[in-house]
Amino acid sequence: MGVLTGDVNVSTKGPVTYDKFPCSGADTFYQGAIVWVDLTSGGGTVGQAQVASLAAGDKVVGICTKQQTTTAAGQLIEVLTAGQVIFPLGSGVTLADIKDLLVHDDSDAYTDNYADMKAHGDLTLGANDMSIGVIMNADANGMTILIGEWTGRLYDATLHWL
Repeated sequence: MGVLTGDVNVSTKGPVTYDKFPCSGADTFYQGAIVWVDLTSGGGTVGQAQVASLAAGDKVVGICTKQQTTTAAGQLIEVLTAGQVIFPLGSGVTLADIKDLLVHDDSDAYTDNYADMKAHGDLTLGANDMSIGVIMNADANGMTILIGEWTGRLYDATLHWL
């Protein structure tokens, strides 16, 4: 599908947690974008929020809550980091994928678009695939993803989730 170029209609269900992260520079962060931090440039602490080109040392942290525009590095963006997020139905995600992980497949181009994610059971896991969250529901009305505990876990070359 490619990088988001506009807001995605997302909502939340139940209690949720928000955090703020410094951005890497001037950018527009769209509502519904998958957001990650660069742990290498932050010395293992709070890194930089990114919306494209996930790389080694990056970790998915959550979902962008609303459209936010930054003009310089270090400005904070709000990110939903725990709770249930309701997206439009992702490509290839079905009712059979409930309780499966929604995964960013490293063999595809990384983007911030939820529609580029796949259900864990629908792909052959490989090193550097990263989990977004657990698929709680998937039907014609959309898909509900639980983010938090499994968000940002990396599948490594020894075939384990870190």
